[in-house]
Amino acid sequence: MKNAKEITPKVFDMVTQNCINKGFKLSKQKEEKELLKDIENCKIVQISKIEDFIEIAYERNEEIKYLTIEERYSISSMAGFRTFFKFDNKKLEDSKKIVFLEDIKSIVKIFYLIQEEPYYRNELIQIIYKNENNTTCSYRFTFEEEHDDIVVTSKKYENIFSFKSKILDDEYRTEFNFSYDDKYFYPSIKRDSKCNDGTFYRVTYGDYPDYSCITYGKKVFFEIDENHLKGYNLGFLHDEILDKKLYDRLSNDEKDRFHSFLSIAELYINSLKINQKFDNEITFDWEKKPENYNNLEKINEFLNSNFKKEFIYNNAEQGHPSTKEVYIYTKDDKKLFYFSEVKYYGDYEIVTIKYNDDLRADLEDILK
Repeated sequence: MKNAKEITPKVFDMVTQNCINKGFKLSKQKEEKELLKDIENCKIVQISKIEDFIEIAYERNEEIKYLTIEERYSISSMAGFRTFFKFDNKKLEDSKKIVFLEDIKSIVKIFYLIQEEPYYRNELIQIIYKNENNTTCSYRFTFEEEHDDIVVTSKKYENIFSFKSKILDDEYRTEFNFSYDDKYFYPSIKRDSKCNDGTFYRVTYGDYPDYSCITYGKKVFFEIDENHLKGYNLGFLHDEILDKKLYDRLSNDEKDRFHSFLSIAELYINSLKINQKFDNEITFDWEKKPENYNNLEKINEFLNSNFKKEFIYNNAEQGHPSTKEVYIYTKDDKKLFYFSEVKYYGDYEIVTIKYNDDLRADLEDILK
């Protein structure tokens, strides 16, 4: 493969791209999504590697099942450069298996991403897993050039929910500690501040839940432009999270870790159940459709009588009442998300409910 180095695109060269995960989109192929869904939150029995295959043996409902991943690529003048991961549920029969990725004890989620253009296709896999200490970590599998060949390499990121920089060499000795959970994204910055007597003390900025991971259906994404790291649709008044000058002071290794952190955060936050598209969605808005708004009382009575209600989020802060609230109603395996919003204090609330088809018949009877 003499010219592989010249023609192989870098799958994950985040330092030279503006947008994190730029160009890569989640696969929408139904069969593959079902295979990857089946392994979620299951105990991993063993992961093996043989040549261009990875075999994951896992236990679901006291049954041993298999997910196999085949690595493929092709380069030609007609089709261009193309990489593929092929998924199956069959056990590999070869006896020369090598035990692989022994720290994976259960898989939280597998993201399968594709970047495709004319004469070019590239794929990557992001595995979110828990280790023996129940810490959530990640492996990213990408196609890379190595010794005039194309191989799949893996990159590990430990504790996906946080990134802490070293103390930087700017005049304020800045360090930043970013983290997130299922509800908020926390971009915390710590730096020196000078007292009147000339002494210094450390001040922390941003260590509070201003950035919501509940996106009301919008997709979170990060980018680095000429001036800032920006995080879009995180529910704050502005998108700027970090000054580009501080980012530039990171070492290459820290930039690589930081990009991995942001990339995984983007995938994870967008995959939260509350941010997903549901089979059905109804909005009750007095200004746009007052006749439909009258059914809201019936919906509330039905939900409060038959479902368990759990508070998820509101944007109240510093003594101000909230303008956005989110609740989840559950009964057995059925779930309904309830989004309440007012544009201005004193207005009628705008309510949006999102639910799947397992609740459709019940709610349609009420809305007749």
